[in-house]
Amino acid sequence: MYRQRHDDVPLSLLAAGPGSLPGARTILLAAVFVLHALIGDAGAGILTETEQTAPEASSWPGPLPPPEPVRCVEPRPWPGPLPPPEPFPRLESAPLPGPLPWQPLPCAEAAPPGFMENFGNVLEETHASLQRNFLRQTVRFDNYLGSSKPEQNLETGYDLRWRNSLRLEHGNDVTFGTTFLANISLSRVSERLHLFIAAENEPALPTRTLPQDPGYPGFDRTVPSTHFANTELRYELIRRPDLNLFAGAGFRFALPVDVFARTRLQYTRNIDDLFVMRTAQTVYVKSNDFLGETTEFSLERLVARYTLLRWASAATASEKIEGVEWGSVLSLFRQLSPKNSVTLLGGVYSNTTHSELLQNYQVLARYRQNFFKKWLFFEIEPQIFWPKRLGSDYHPAIFTAIFRIEVMFRDSTANGNIESSVVDKQLRSLTR
Repeated sequence: MYRQRHDDVPLSLLAAGPGSLPGARTILLAAVFVLHALIGDAGAGILTETEQTAPEASSWPGPLPPPEPVRCVEPRPWPGPLPPPEPFPRLESAPLPGPLPWQPLPCAEAAPPGFMENFGNVLEETHASLQRNFLRQTVRFDNYLGSSKPEQNLETGYDLRWRNSLRLEHGNDVTFGTTFLANISLSRVSERLHLFIAAENEPALPTRTLPQDPGYPGFDRTVPSTHFANTELRYELIRRPDLNLFAGAGFRFALPVDVFARTRLQYTRNIDDLFVMRTAQTVYVKSNDFLGETTEFSLERLVARYTLLRWASAATASEKIEGVEWGSVLSLFRQLSPKNSVTLLGGVYSNTTHSELLQNYQVLARYRQNFFKKWLFFEIEPQIFWPKRLGSDYHPAIFTAIFRIEVMFRDSTANGNIESSVVDKQLRSLTR
């Protein structure tokens, strides 16, 4: 780079006097040239000195030599596994003191049994003893009539119900009654043979009503009371889910003895899953009633779970009864729980020998409850009757209430309470 030195300033300009230029301009130019000269000398001196002291560029020395290889240390042989640590000195263990003696936790002393608990235990023992005695007598009677059949596993049993009732009627005294019903299975004679024993001493009803078993010839239909005791031996000729036919014969405990025989055919038809129809025909003969027959018809409908609606009608005609005795009942059964149920019933009853079409109306409600023991039941049954007075068209209302206590006895040799006989016991031991 070329730099102008102060020596290059024209001498004519420097030699010019102040009068050759205007005054201010002359002074300014003179100052500029002086400063330019000073700055130029200083810069030229620095540049010259730098250029003189700058080192000359050196040539490329070439690639660096490779580094010296690292010397590997020779491996030492494996000294082997470390020896196991020395065991700690074991202290001598003290002998076990043995199990601690058992000590019951302190608790409150059990209260002595109360009156109801003692009473319940006595009832249970008495009931169990009676069941065993009844079964023992049943087996003895069955062994006397029949013979042992080793190829069959025979089961002798019974079902017994004993009811005691208390009847309260408006305007009359309190009356008591009892009922005894038994069904005995005589398997040694035949699996289809049953012995039925029935005895009723219920308080007399204010008027005739439809009996519980309309085709039962042991019921005396000529009187309004239900006092009778009889026995019947039944043999099932046909035993199917839809058809049942049996023949029976028995006698009534009365003087003179009333002997009867009957045959009953019942047909069951399932219309659908909730609707069932039943019809039955009974033909009987009695020593004091001669020939008679009973026709029964019923419809059952499951209207809801545990709720059954039933309509039943029956008509009986015999040589002793003038005309036809008939009745119709509509009932609604509801199971409230496995231990209690309620029944609502309404019915009519009449006899064609009378000029009136209906002779008696009846409405009742029955509540049944299992209590205290599984074999003990009670019933409360309020009733209202509207019987027709003889010689008038008046039907007065009669209010009654019945309280019942029922005791059930049921047992069989299948429960293992008693063996049918020693021979059966030996035969069973041989066939096992």
